[in-house]
Amino acid sequence: VSIDEIVKSAPLRVVEILPTVDPVSRTGIAKFDLPDQQRLRSGMFGRVSFATGSREAILIPAAAVMERGQVQSVYVVDSQVARLRLVTLGEQLGNRVEVLSGLSQGERIVNPIPAGLSDGGPVTEVQR
Repeated sequence: VSIDEIVKSAPLRVVEILPTVDPVSRTGIAKFDLPDQQRLRSGMFGRVSFATGSREAILIPAAAVMERGQVQSVYVVDSQVARLRLVTLGEQLGNRVEVLSGLSQGERIVNPIPAGLSDGGPVTEVQR
């Protein structure tokens, strides 16, 4: 929960969830135990967020991705040699991008991509 100027972030315990939902607004009512705060008053506005799940994903720096038209690729390091690999990308999360296919967990990629690097070229420094 966060309540402006009082509680920036605090965990809550759900006390009750009413089993009905308003069909027009698609809202329901849930009751929580709030943290003990002296300045907390009836009628104050707060926001509650819920974790909806998590999943495993491979994230790489967006700068490591090369785009040529609709095709995305990265350089993967194989025995200190750069190998061009086609990848399928998902969501962009800040300066990182999700890899849906084309890479396996733990593979090393070239980042940043040095000028003039090509498939089969030597690689000296890598980022995991």
